Amino acid sequence: MKGCDLCDRAASIFCESDQANLCWECDAQVHGANFLVARHTRVLLCRRCQAQTPWKASGQMLSPIFSSCEICVAISTAAPDSVEEANRIMDDFNDTEDDDESDAVEEAAEEEGDYQVVPATLTPPLPACLLNRKERRPVISDPR
Repeated sequence: MKGCDLCDRAASIFCESDQANLCWECDAQVHGANFLVARHTRVLLCRRCQAQTPWKASGQMLSPIFSSCEICVAISTAAPDSVEEANRIMDDFNDTEDDDESDAVEEAAEEEGDYQVVPATLTPPLPACLLNRKERRPVISDPR
């Protein structure tokens, strides 16, 4: 597995301008530094074989996502026997690499499922100065 050029985690993205493989955290640090480096085009690496995928983006902070290269997609849509053979070959290839890096990728994949989109509240809470401290109800003044 390809490692991040700045730390010991597995690489998830390739920056064409810097010619660097980066993990999500290092990518956010490097490309969040200023608006010029945020314009660098980055390519997502395949989650299975870490080849470059057709997915490209730029910006200060990209959301961690997974993508697959065209070869891995073709393998996954092939006949079941072909898929098993391809998985065995890929597993043999991955076994020759450091197991710690593959564990980090798997842990990151598990953490990805924990994120949820939560809508913002439509009505903001009342400021504390408008609340009656004892009853916690809005204070309504009598205009008389």
